[in-house]
Amino acid sequence: MEVFKRCVEELDILGQQIISLHTIGEPLLNPHLPQYLDHLEKHGKYVYLQTNGLLFKKNVAHLERYHKIIDTLGFSIDGARKETYERIRCGGNFEDLIQNMEVFKELNSRLPFKNVFIDSVVSRENVSELAFFLNFFKDYVPMERIRLHLLNGVSPDTTYFLKNCILNNHIQLNSHCESNRNTIDILNNGDISLCGRDYHGDLIIGNIKSSTLSDILQQDEIPGIHAGKKLCSSCYQINPVVEALWETFIRILIARNYRQFDEEIVQNKINRFFEIFASGIPSEEEYLTLFY
Repeated sequence: MEVFKRCVEELDILGQQIISLHTIGEPLLNPHLPQYLDHLEKHGKYVYLQTNGLLFKKNVAHLERYHKIIDTLGFSIDGARKETYERIRCGGNFEDLIQNMEVFKELNSRLPFKNVFIDSVVSRENVSELAFFLNFFKDYVPMERIRLHLLNGVSPDTTYFLKNCILNNHIQLNSHCESNRNTIDILNNGDISLCGRDYHGDLIIGNIKSSTLSDILQQDEIPGIHAGKKLCSSCYQINPVVEALWETFIRILIARNYRQFDEEIVQNKINRFFEIFASGIPSEEEYLTLFY
């Protein structure tokens, strides 16, 4: 708690109003969550909370008590069928997930959260049932707030990414990383890292217990800290142009179909996207056929 309180003090000095309570972990596992939320409320802060949802029911009293300071609540869910979900979410139980989502649905109907979304990673393991996913989870979150984003290499190693990435011809090294400009992650021991994928402390730039955030973030060497790091040399992504074209496509697809949703039509459109992008970036004319 002392490290957490120091974080809030420092972020207050920098004018940061919204604070995320996770990097790569599950925030609802933290036994100090009520104390964290209470401290943030007292300091006028808002929370970005992303969870796998499996512990929502266990924490519902805290989430109800502090729902006014939860600016954004996101659920990380990668499958709408039991077999798919449990294969991807190791240790997860699909029936438990749905029970928890029902508890969320009831609470959200009484005390609506400001921003709610479901985030799903698109991979070879679930691409064939994305339309079903959209149709299934629209009962919990409006379909336009379901995010389907392409798998990237942000994981302990690249094995899963290279095996399950759909668009192999568009994989590239993340050579223009924005982490040192946009984000910091403060770990529970006070260490500050530039990357949410920093499982082994390769990109630690200081410790909040011994320095101020302002001093740490003004270090001259930060812009070049990624150079030569093993972590960064294996950080892969899908070509950002392809990723942007996917996000545009899926947003328009949902906007055009959510009122009268036909799973077969939507899934065929999704399949077509990956067909025309399989070998390269299609022509503008071919891309636009996806919307007809």
